[in-house]
Amino acid sequence: MRLPCFTDVLRAGQTLRPHLPPTPAWSYPALDAACGAHVVVKHENVQPTGAFKVRGGLTLLATMPAAERDRGVVTYSTGNHAQSIAYAAREFRAPCTVVMPEGANESKHRAVEALGATVVLRGTTLEEARDRRHAARQPVWCSARQPCRRTRADRRRRYGLPRTAHGGT
Repeated sequence: MRLPCFTDVLRAGQTLRPHLPPTPAWSYPALDAACGAHVVVKHENVQPTGAFKVRGGLTLLATMPAAERDRGVVTYSTGNHAQSIAYAAREFRAPCTVVMPEGANESKHRAVEALGATVVLRGTTLEEARDRRHAARQPVWCSARQPCRRTRADRRRRYGLPRTAHGGT
């Protein structure tokens, strides 16, 4: 896999501009005094999902071919990544399935469903959810390290990782 370069980050920024508000960055005199330096705090909590990871999901779906995006995405996560992919899928009107372990945090589960994704509870750990995501759905794209479909061509593809990495920086 090729590592992202600065041009990739700039391209991701242009891709995201229509979908996200600028993230405010503020300084606080009391924090500066406590640290002995000028500190600027970037407030990612004001993003639609409350975290910077929304950039990764949006970049992934924005750069997918429309025909493949329309078939849907599947991922496994118990938190911000799940919300990122669910949010992006809603923005692009793509079906989304998120596989979570059976004991996942109920508020995260509800947040993902509120974004329109289907939540499938599988396994007792995140690793078990990852291993069982294949049974949840068979879309063309995944946002995890391994492809959802097991064909020779799929093993050669890197499903979204570089795009997610660029958008999540």
